Amino acid sequence: MGNKGNEKRMKKIIMDVVIMCLALAGTAHPFAAGDIGIHGFASTGYMKSNHNNYLIPTEEGSFEFNEAGINFTASVTNNIRVGMQLYSFDLGDVGNNDMKLDWAFLDYQWKEELGIRPGKFKTPFGLYNELQDYDMLRTSVLLPQSVYNRFLRETMVVQGLGLYGNVSAGAAGTLAYDAYFGTEDIDTEGGLGKFASAQGILKNCTIGHIFGGRIKWKTPLDGLLLSSSFLEFEIVYDMEARTEPVVKMEVSVPEWQLFIFSAKYGMGDMTIVGEYSRQSGDVTITQNLSNLGLPNPPPMEAGIYNEGYYGMISYRFTDWFEAGTYYSVYYPDPDDRDGENQAAMGKPDYTAWQKDWTLSTRFDITDFWLVKLEVHFIDGVALCADADNPDGYEKDWTLFAVKTTFNF
Repeated sequence: MGNKGNEKRMKKIIMDVVIMCLALAGTAHPFAAGDIGIHGFASTGYMKSNHNNYLIPTEEGSFEFNEAGINFTASVTNNIRVGMQLYSFDLGDVGNNDMKLDWAFLDYQWKEELGIRPGKFKTPFGLYNELQDYDMLRTSVLLPQSVYNRFLRETMVVQGLGLYGNVSAGAAGTLAYDAYFGTEDIDTEGGLGKFASAQGILKNCTIGHIFGGRIKWKTPLDGLLLSSSFLEFEIVYDMEARTEPVVKMEVSVPEWQLFIFSAKYGMGDMTIVGEYSRQSGDVTITQNLSNLGLPNPPPMEAGIYNEGYYGMISYRFTDWFEAGTYYSVYYPDPDDRDGENQAAMGKPDYTAWQKDWTLSTRFDITDFWLVKLEVHFIDGVALCADADNPDGYEKDWTLFAVKTTFNF
């Protein structure tokens, strides 16, 4: 109840700020129509796999794969801008097309080297986190899931304060930086809850703090961009084990850290991208047996350590046709790349990795309508949710995806 109340209060504050600024823009600072931007997008897709359900019920084939958003931006003065986006999506049993306030902020750019952004905004993380929803900006249907897990989109939006700027490095190029801190609201029925359900029933999830930053270096070599991102947050799960009688658990990670190292090179109609992601943290699991009339056992401690990386290349052949490919690899435990530990726990060894070779094609039918076709050849199931695959897995499988998007 407390988290929902805080979320409602935060949304009301953000909306009040946006409404106030829009009102100011319409009175004290009249502006031309070009100073207001209204943009939106709507997409629907279909995915089908020969084995294993992934993201949605893909073994049967499913159209539960769509999203829509509309965003508004307005210039209050030459250096003050406000914006917000309403967004809904459906990804199997996550999202269910509930319209929500996705982001809303006030942006004050004091000068080129320093801007301030209070509100709710996409976390500046990696090359694509802020752009995940915008199909028109990439070739593929799905971004490489080893780095941009679609289930965890909700965890990459922060409510707080951000700083940003661009600094000239002379002959060495240009540096762009972002820094931020704040917190998040987590839906227990969202993608994070789906993954947690493998360990028990997620009753509540609390984010204690978030802070991080990103540096992008536009190098002197024309077309080459290098980037490094860091994010740390505290998270606490209140769970109930799937046992009779019920055992209550608290799972806490006081310092969950994420890193991404990125490189992007553009040359004419060709773009080459590579990113490496790593997550780590120490986990404490505390059991509460008071409802059983038993003393609580000592807390258990474990470690989180996973990594993902990909290489991607795309090429625009004509104004209406673009194609690309990427190879994406994810390890939930890089110290168990061969799955020996998984096998020792009675699981298939291929739950220790997921390797995805993808071919993508994009057709720009008009300036506002595009269609994409994509096929994934996948080895392993480390990113599949156990809750979606109660009958087990197959090691090698193929996933087909088609998606069409309208934008304005």
